[in-house]
Amino acid sequence: GIRNISLFDHNLDYTVPWFIDSRCDDRDDLMAYLKDQNIGTRPMYPPINKQKIYYSKNIFPVSEEIGLRGLWLPSAVQLENEQITRVVENIKNFYK
Repeated sequence: GIRNISLFDHNLDYTVPWFIDSRCDDRDDLMAYLKDQNIGTRPMYPPINKQKIYYSKNIFPVSEEIGLRGLWLPSAVQLENEQITRVVENIKNFYK
């Protein structure tokens, strides 16, 4: 329910996501803020067409947007509800 961030849909009946994928505003600032709160994140991979081995002059706006705004949030089967709540509360605080 945070306007500035959305999670990718996962069908948990068929797959267990390795990462919690999100698309967010001000990704780099959010990452820095969460790091200051001892919450690790990772940017999503850059668009394949921008990587040296696959470079293409073609424009792929969706993959380029995800490359700029995509963020992996903490995810592990060991995460406890309190830890998840802490991550969510810190994201809410950042976007206030």
